[in-house]
Amino acid sequence: MIGLTNYLNYAKEHNIVLHRYEGIIIWNTSFGPLPQEVLFLPVEWDGSSNFENFVEQEFSKEDAAIYQVYFQGMRWIMPSLADSLNNARYINVGVGTNYNLSRASYVAITFVTDANNDEFTLTERIRTLPVMVTDKRLTVKLHDDSPRFGTAKLFETINW
Repeated sequence: MIGLTNYLNYAKEHNIVLHRYEGIIIWNTSFGPLPQEVLFLPVEWDGSSNFENFVEQEFSKEDAAIYQVYFQGMRWIMPSLADSLNNARYINVGVGTNYNLSRASYVAITFVTDANNDEFTLTERIRTLPVMVTDKRLTVKLHDDSPRFGTAKLFETINW
């Protein structure tokens, strides 16, 4: 395992640009303590409103777009990633056609984009995803395999 400090030093030495985004993360705990992928809606929250109301409001927006993010790869940099995720404050939400019980929290994820890597180009798929927040059934656009963010490298819980 590389470790967080070592990775940050490596990134600095190699001029790797990191992009930090705050937003709503959704994950299903039935796949174990560390999901392979999570859903991420990049959005800033000032903490002044109730988190459930904030999530419902953001998912109700017509242009709400949630992104599927490969999550498990960060465990090599952050050995305590599963603990951090499972100790994050969360609300329950339903996801998918059966509204599978999942957790939603407000976090920050840091990504790196390698603009020089033409080896593998992802084809982005966009589909609709049913989500239930409180008792309200909503539909958001889900971006599968989106190249927008790059590779997730760091994860932070945000106290709320």
